[in-house]
Amino acid sequence: MSEYILCKGKISVDKLERSTIYHYPLDDFYERVCQFYWPNEIKNDIWTIEIDQYLTEAQLQIYDGVEFENTIIYSILTQLLQCNSEIIMWYSDFYNDIPIVRSKQEFLKEVFDGITDISGMCEVYVRWIRH
Repeated sequence: MSEYILCKGKISVDKLERSTIYHYPLDDFYERVCQFYWPNEIKNDIWTIEIDQYLTEAQLQIYDGVEFENTIIYSILTQLLQCNSEIIMWYSDFYNDIPIVRSKQEFLKEVFDGITDISGMCEVYVRWIRH
């Protein structure tokens, strides 16, 4: 299984050398998630990237003593927070009951907590909405 992300807004990320950007319309799985969160909205500003490898890499780096703020995922997410109105992250097909945060600090804390959870699962569940 994988970690997923959907962004609503502009694409402006310069650290994606190992990931492909996918624009709306997306595949059936992402389409279900889009319909769940934005049922009556125009969706042509929704996009995604393959994020799983960045989270796993950050988990290993943090366990090796690297600060979260010095990981590629932190850099990517801080860029995304600047140019998007919403970001949703979830694992597998568990996208229904994701906690909402409104501050960038809360969002990054949720990501950090998911990466460093004692279970070692490296699963992030968070929806950030710009206020």
